[in-house]
Order: sequence, then structure tokens, then C-alpha cells
Amino acid sequence: MNKTVVTIAFFVLVMLALVGSITVLIMRPEQLTPFITIVVTVLGLATTGAVTFYGLGKQGEQLTAQGEVIQTIQKQTNGTTTALTNQIDKQAAQIAELVSHLAASSPTSTIPTLTGEPVNSARHVAV
Repeated sequence: MNKTVVTIAFFVLVMLALVGSITVLIMRPEQLTPFITIVVTVLGLATTGAVTFYGLGKQGEQLTAQGEVIQTIQKQTNGTTTALTNQIDKQAAQIAELVSHLAASSPTSTIPTLTGEPVNSARHVAV
């Protein structure tokens, strides 16, 4: 909603209220207080409505901007990351396979010690 339109509409309401107040003052002065109460209520409702609709419009603009960002991300990643996930899974499977081959190829693995001499784990069994 345009701010200028809201301002002009509010100004028109105030002018109508002023003309109405003068008319009521001339014709029926005893009814001026209830009329002013009604005018203040109507102006308050109009202000509340204008502020609410303006806030909703701004929120809609923000949601539209966020939607554009999401669409850009989806275009850049084709909407998913499954290719990357599949590649990571394949690499993890390859690493697991290599580790199992290495463990199977050396049944008597050597463990280095602080002195630098390897200790054969097959000959040294803890009791």
C-alpha cells in the first residue's frame, strides 16, 4: 500500500470529521460530545487498519525476497545435494574397503615403540 494514498485518505477523514463537527455544533450542540467520540473511534480504527496493512505489506515483501533467495539457491544446486551426498558415500565406502584390505594383508602388524624398534603383535600376547 502506498504511503501517500494512506496519508491522503486519513486527511480526507479528518476533514470530513471537522466539517461534521461544525455541522453538528450548529444544528445540535448537545450531540457534539457523542459525535466527537465516534469520530475519534473511526480515526483510531482507520489508523490501526492502515498500520496493520502497511506492516503486512512489508512482511509480504520480505517473504517475496526470501522466496527469490530460495529459488536462486535451488537453481544453483538443482534443488538438491544428492550428488554430493552420493559422492561422499562412495568415498567412505572406498576408504572402508582400503582399510579392510590393509588389515587383511598384514596379519602380524608391527607397532612402533619409543625406541624405534617395532614390536610384533603376533609374538607378544598379553596374558
